[in-house]
Amino acid sequence: MIAKRLFQFGLLAVLSASAWGSTFSFFTTMRAGQTGPTWELGAGSTSATTESQTNYTPTWNLGAQNFQIGYNQTTGQGYVTVAAPVTGTLYTASFANPGPALTSDVNWTIAPSSFFVIANTPSGPSSISLTGLTFSSGVTILSGSLPSSFGTSHPGGSGGTVTNTASAPIVFNAAGSGGSWTIDGTVQFTAAGFVGTGGGASGNQMQFGFGASGTDTPETSSVFLIGAGLIALGCYRNRQRSSAVPKKEVAP
Repeated sequence: MIAKRLFQFGLLAVLSASAWGSTFSFFTTMRAGQTGPTWELGAGSTSATTESQTNYTPTWNLGAQNFQIGYNQTTGQGYVTVAAPVTGTLYTASFANPGPALTSDVNWTIAPSSFFVIANTPSGPSSISLTGLTFSSGVTILSGSLPSSFGTSHPGGSGGTVTNTASAPIVFNAAGSGGSWTIDGTVQFTAAGFVGTGGGASGNQMQFGFGASGTDTPETSSVFLIGAGLIALGCYRNRQRSSAVPKKEVAP
């Protein structure tokens, strides 16, 4: 009976470990594109953002436009939203967590390679400018810092692609806001880079890429439970092996 109880305790502890390592990564893209068959907003599991793509009907060249990138704890979705000028119509691309749900106490990491802007416009000069970047309330930054502005420019003509990435990882926690968080700001792509305005950029020749990865932080009690469970399983297996070995008869 004792061995059986040990086995049940160990099995319960090991099963609880499934929630220990829950992670979710999402990526978003805002790119030049153009109205018609291509897309301008994307969200997905990789920087290709193929799972969700939205055609942003207004043109980017009407000045700075408000955007929001974030994670919704209730729906488990990472998303990017841009507000159209004048009308305020919202255009969104989102990607839902396909794995175990995250708790509200999650440490998020924005890697430098996942926070970048690209300009590549051979027909004329162009630039991407992000301004007023701020985290929502309730976010605690654990390391690094969110730049208030970010961007890059291309002089036009030959010279390849100009890329600018974040200088260091940004690690933060949004437990203070129930697990949900946003980064708000404005984005402006210069008109010179666009097809139809004298420029030649289309597709992803001008883009802003963003990615964040959230990992649950195990509580001390959970770690103890998992360790105790593994010990219990080991004891139970050793007991089974011992009972399976036939006892030698002692000669009279």
